[in-house]
Amino acid sequence: MPEIRYTEFEKHIVEAKASSFSPIYLIHGEEVLYKKAFNTLIAALLPGDSKQLNHEPVENDNVAEALGRLNTFSLISGRKVISLSDSRIFDSTQDASAILEKAKDAYGQKKVKKAAQYFSSFLVLSNIKLEEAQNDPGSIPELKADGGKWLNEVIAYCVQNGVASSKAGGDQALELQKNIEAGFCEDNYLIITTDLIDRRRVLYKSMEKHGKIIDCSVPKGNRYADKKQQEAIIREQMQAVLSKARKTIDPAAFKMMVEMIGFDLRTFSANLEKLVSFTGARNRITGDDVSNVLKKTRQEPIYELTGALTDKNTADALVLINSLANTGFHPLQMIQAMIGQIRKLLVVKEFVTFSKNRVWVGGMPYQSFNNNVLPAVIKYDEKLLNQLQAWKGEEEEPEKQKGVKKKKKKPQKPSSDLLIAKNPRNPYPVYQMFVKSEKFTLKELQEAVKILGNADIQMKSTGKDQRQIVEEVVLRICKPVSRRRGR
Repeated sequence: MPEIRYTEFEKHIVEAKASSFSPIYLIHGEEVLYKKAFNTLIAALLPGDSKQLNHEPVENDNVAEALGRLNTFSLISGRKVISLSDSRIFDSTQDASAILEKAKDAYGQKKVKKAAQYFSSFLVLSNIKLEEAQNDPGSIPELKADGGKWLNEVIAYCVQNGVASSKAGGDQALELQKNIEAGFCEDNYLIITTDLIDRRRVLYKSMEKHGKIIDCSVPKGNRYADKKQQEAIIREQMQAVLSKARKTIDPAAFKMMVEMIGFDLRTFSANLEKLVSFTGARNRITGDDVSNVLKKTRQEPIYELTGALTDKNTADALVLINSLANTGFHPLQMIQAMIGQIRKLLVVKEFVTFSKNRVWVGGMPYQSFNNNVLPAVIKYDEKLLNQLQAWKGEEEEPEKQKGVKKKKKKPQKPSSDLLIAKNPRNPYPVYQMFVKSEKFTLKELQEAVKILGNADIQMKSTGKDQRQIVEEVVLRICKPVSRRRGR
């Protein structure tokens, strides 16, 4: 039976409710779409409270465990659904390198579990034992280039959670195929979700014959037809988010988002949620909102590094250090960028700690910040500028008394490096700095300044590996604290 397109899936659900569901579903393609289709299917198969009892997800692509459950009658009446989510069952040897890259990407997106699943598949396809990767990753040619730095957390996750399979991928696929052809116990259903499939595989053909295959893929090309389909999917996602929030978006604002983000459903949805929060009580998102809140996703990666640092995201920061170094960024550039960002947080934290009116409260929504905190910040900045101007005048007065003649220059404003809101007309980035400041105590930020200063000195006066210095900075600044956090 031909594959069912994602756009026709709702129709299939209606028809299946009226007649019968297939015992096997393979849902593949774009992650955001196949997860949505998966949830829709589960809700249809197991309505009401039965989902909690009759849905049995199987972790780590354990096909043997899934088959054991499928071939056992349920002790609870009604349907029983077994699922293998984000499965790697269709991976093939020629995909090994691409799968390793997917593991890195997933790790960079803070998805350690998913990275571990990709990495496990890579090991199986490359005929490498987990113990080899754990004991000496540098001895494995495919991993040597990375120096094993990004792998530590992924390998540890695999070991602790038994992610790496002891069976070869081909054996699992063959066993699954045999069971599909033989059939499962009555009222038992299997759902498999994955991003990539190989239609040439016998397993795929067996699923196609005995079950239903839902195609959630979206063409990534630049042809008019491809672009049209991409835009249709994005609009559908947009409408789902906006309808829930009871908001609309200007056509020009939507076009700006598409140009800035491209076809990336996850990023698009996340940024749309930011805009929903930013607009508060307003029910319409404008182009100005988009330009104020969003940055191009292909932004200069040095800002991603400082963002990871101020989010205390050690894993992301270490990955970005390696990526930046490989693309030509000097470690000293990274340190200087970190210094600038930590100084900004320190100024914000000092304002929060020592201002007379404690206007900022952790977790405050943007609109409250805009109405209550921003005016106090502007006054604080004005007072600071006036003080700096006064100090500058005091420095110039002795020279006048000595009769030193200086060429008249246009009056210059004092340096504004210490200002919190350099551009009060664009307050959202300022709000984000206040949010990030909550992740640190004042003492931690003061200590971070010392750590960065020492790192700067080490780079300029010692022969120590400079990338290692940057990594040590991240580990020290981002380290978790066990004590109760305070200001």
